[in-house]
Amino acid sequence: MTAAGNTLSFIADQLNQLCQTRATGELIVGNSQYQGHIHLLSGRLLHATAGIHSTRRWNRITQRLAPQWTPNPQELISSQMWEYQLLYQGITTKQLTVMQAKAIIRAIAQEVFFDLGCYADATIESHETQKNATEIALSLSLSYLEVEPDLKRVMQLQQQWQAAGLGNLSPTLAPVLKAGIDASALGSLGQYLNGQFTMWDISVCLGKSVNSVANALIPLLKKRIVQLKKLPIYPLP
Repeated sequence: MTAAGNTLSFIADQLNQLCQTRATGELIVGNSQYQGHIHLLSGRLLHATAGIHSTRRWNRITQRLAPQWTPNPQELISSQMWEYQLLYQGITTKQLTVMQAKAIIRAIAQEVFFDLGCYADATIESHETQKNATEIALSLSLSYLEVEPDLKRVMQLQQQWQAAGLGNLSPTLAPVLKAGIDASALGSLGQYLNGQFTMWDISVCLGKSVNSVANALIPLLKKRIVQLKKLPIYPLP
């Protein structure tokens, strides 16, 4: 198993233990450069967030899974767990179904797990807190039985990512085509090589896995006709 795979295995083990004890609190995973927070409520996954592109991730996933929904960030109580607050709002105003909200939580968690798995030197800490469990909160949260298949799938994707030699790349980076190169010659991928889309964004636009997108970029990176850059951070709602 790769070092990155070990990080995900540790996360899975910690989550399993905390879920069995019906813990409420958060699991903090990361290193000096990158940090993720996995929030738990009565032993169920309530929300996960990581990295610097939480707003970009939120926009991408909600536009895909709930395109008709327009959340109202003006009603946010604080910036903490703002994604969960907006989902709660969507349920209470009947703009979202519980099924849609859970699908969004699940999709966000999958990306967060993958991103955290890219860091082999990550440490894991757990902090338990006291929080009242409302009926809506419990209905939105995910049991470990619901999360476990996603973790296993992400582990497989991470193993493929590492095996392809992509360990030093992050899917949060955006590919930029070298000036003078005809983007149309690269097929459907070419239109997204303008430095405005991360690999995660491109995977959604093309309907492919992020691994497929990265593998298609490898020969272009080796020929130095594509470079990767960091994108500016979207402000929080």
